[in-house]
Amino acid sequence: MSIARYIRLRRSFLLRAKWFGDIIEHQHLVDSGRNTDLALALKTLRETLDSSVERVIEIEDERVAYGDEEPDEDRDGVIEAALRLLRERIDSHDAHFARQSRGLSPAIQFLLRRRCAELNVAPRSLFVTVGEPGNFACSEPTFHEVVAHVQELTVTAADRTLAVTVPRIEGEHALWLPVTLGHELGHFLLRHCPPTSLAELDAAIEASTAVATVKLPQEILAEPAEAEEKPARVRRKLSAQKLTGEWLHELICDAYAVRQFGVAGYLALAEFLESVGTKEATGELFTHPPSYFRCQLMRRWVEIGGGELTKAELALLESMADFEQADEAHDFRWADAMLAFFSDHSDVIWDATSAWTTGGSHFWTDTTPEKIDSLVRRISEGIPPIEYDIPGDHHGPATPAEIVSAAWFALHDSDVRNEWEHLTYADFSATVDRLSLKAIEDFYFLASWNAASESAKVDPLSLGQTPEGTSGASGPGVLAASAINTRLSARDHKRIVLSPRLGDPVGASSVDVRLGSKFILFDRAAHPAFDALSEERPDPRTMQHRVERRWGEPFYLHPNQLVLASVLEYLVMPSDLSAQVITRSSYGRLGMITATAVQVHPGYRGCLTLELVNLGEIPIAIVPGQRIAQLMFFSTVGERHDTSMPKYDCPVGPEFSKVTDDKEGPVLRALREAR
Repeated sequence: MSIARYIRLRRSFLLRAKWFGDIIEHQHLVDSGRNTDLALALKTLRETLDSSVERVIEIEDERVAYGDEEPDEDRDGVIEAALRLLRERIDSHDAHFARQSRGLSPAIQFLLRRRCAELNVAPRSLFVTVGEPGNFACSEPTFHEVVAHVQELTVTAADRTLAVTVPRIEGEHALWLPVTLGHELGHFLLRHCPPTSLAELDAAIEASTAVATVKLPQEILAEPAEAEEKPARVRRKLSAQKLTGEWLHELICDAYAVRQFGVAGYLALAEFLESVGTKEATGELFTHPPSYFRCQLMRRWVEIGGGELTKAELALLESMADFEQADEAHDFRWADAMLAFFSDHSDVIWDATSAWTTGGSHFWTDTTPEKIDSLVRRISEGIPPIEYDIPGDHHGPATPAEIVSAAWFALHDSDVRNEWEHLTYADFSATVDRLSLKAIEDFYFLASWNAASESAKVDPLSLGQTPEGTSGASGPGVLAASAINTRLSARDHKRIVLSPRLGDPVGASSVDVRLGSKFILFDRAAHPAFDALSEERPDPRTMQHRVERRWGEPFYLHPNQLVLASVLEYLVMPSDLSAQVITRSSYGRLGMITATAVQVHPGYRGCLTLELVNLGEIPIAIVPGQRIAQLMFFSTVGERHDTSMPKYDCPVGPEFSKVTDDKEGPVLRALREAR
């Protein structure tokens, strides 16, 4: 390498490294302050980048000190290796950090870490971010790549990072969690706690004469004339045994998703595969088994695990039956021997995933159809399926797998659909998903609280049970504790739903509610004013934005600041009661009040939005999960006849104003025009 080129490459490296370092620093300041796992990964990335820069500068200083103007193989290798490593780090950053990931529920990260801890393979850091569109991925970016001539770094198990990237459209919704918590987690488990039968399956592939005689298509064996023609993930010059091994790993991960989530695991994977089309479209041509074959095996595993399936389960399977047919446009006849091998070993693949469960259990051994039916019934009533309630006083918290399963069943249940016939199917699906994700986030909160309670050696919270022997008799006026408890335990149209009901929240004549984790803040927008009657129909989101705090993380309410928050509990009011929201006096004495919209109308369902204002002189720290307000219930006189759907129906967090949707808006605009 000439001296001129050496200087050029060195300058390019140092300049790009500085710019990249600035990006990492900004990302660390903006996005990682609330996520210690993300902060740790970014810190490691920055440290290894700085190490490369220091090494390059050190080599240059040595060259100047000795007056060496001749080409040097070692010195040249440092620059080339440093540039190669820089490109790899930039690619890793783009894959894991470059896209906005704030919409993702922290419950997903919690559930992944919990599962890894149960199997004793918990990584040092674990985070979930938005990745490439149309693709879920699980990787272990260490940012410690060993490159010749640079710096040799040893990565131990203690330094392991598990990074899961999800597509924006599917990744932040409860319906697709079987892909994240099942299939993608399976890839991580294959690397760090592979089932013992995996070695036997690999040996069977090596010994299979049928597989050995497979002739792979030219698309796999031949190099394209132009590099641009290469699909992004197509691996070249693979043997049939190697390709069969890769397919085996994908199928084991599919089986794990089914084992964890039952029919919901099958549906989530099948619908996702159908939505992205053939693997040719995602750059994974041939490196994954044919989608139709994966669905065929998943159906077989559902039948193995579920035994005699219910009518509802059979109906769900049939809804995807046409996708289990081979796509004539993509000829996989060359893989008949490989597909036959997997078909013959499907039971062994299913049994292999039992190594990742307790006692070989699976979805159907951990739940019952009655539990799922109870959760589906809650969804049909517009209630998050956080707990099941089976006749006969069989009551308890639902698991994430049961919640996701209930969501898929509700989507395909005609009775549930009839309850929501006023909504389009897209809005109905979004509502089901929103209620289910709320239930999963409540599960996350309760598990986090109980873990912290154990650490602090105090009694944990539990889903509340209504005291026995209470009386619900009451006339007009405020409901006392006995009447509130009766309403909370009722099973008819008179009941009050408060979900989750943690500990014993009922006081003498009120119910304590807790602060949720989502907030809406006001921006100093460029608009001179917000005019709800403007012909442009302004959107409040132009002057407001959402933020989220993790459980236990403080939110600072500054003097004279107004923020929209919400309560943690999901409330459903009967038609003969109304309620008022009252700020807890302990916070009122500090200057914080719930400013407006304190009235809760009969028939309301959702998480109440709180308009919090700090009238004090110093900031007040409020923490998601703490008791923030009280509900007082009042009997109403007369029947409620209004059957129209409210503007704010089934919210699970604070909602932006919909004042521009007021019915009298067109009339007021016409009056303005007439004037």
